[in-house]
Amino acid sequence: MDTKKEQILQTSLLLFNNNGYENTPTSAISLESGVATGTLFHHFKNKQQILNQLYIDSKLSLKAQINVSLEENIDDRDKLFLIWQRHTQWAFENPHKFRFLDKYSDHSLITSETKQKVGNTYTKLINLVRKLNEQGLTVNLPLDYLVMLTQIHFSATAKYCINHPKALKKKKLAKRMFNSYWRSITD
Repeated sequence: MDTKKEQILQTSLLLFNNNGYENTPTSAISLESGVATGTLFHHFKNKQQILNQLYIDSKLSLKAQINVSLEENIDDRDKLFLIWQRHTQWAFENPHKFRFLDKYSDHSLITSETKQKVGNTYTKLINLVRKLNEQGLTVNLPLDYLVMLTQIHFSATAKYCINHPKALKKKKLAKRMFNSYWRSITD
């Protein structure tokens, strides 16, 4: 990727997270990134396009991390644990992207075309929760609710680990955190 384009994106990511999208003019992005305003508009036609590109980049990065193939010979609970671990590790390694997705995933300026480009980040996760649900292993609740509960728990775990970096190294704590989630979705 073009270095200047990457500078614009990285600067925008930080400014949007710290100041908010609405409070970040393109002039501030140009100034902070050390890129002329004309160069910014050469790469992006407007601030909304920057927002949408950040969404794509962040989602694809997360998707690559959590959708790594899972061994077939492990049980579904262990598969879910691996996805949970990968999600948490990604958030810890990419706190700005995680914070951006947490803040802007439902923003009205993220276009449907942008969302279609990345597809569903959580396909493997949703399919796994669906399978557990169909097998009668989860509490008797609608699948979309179980998926929302899963995403909320994953997000809370990621936020905790970002704020408490040593938590990732404590294997017993990680198991207890995952077990609290597991108990919330299973009978």
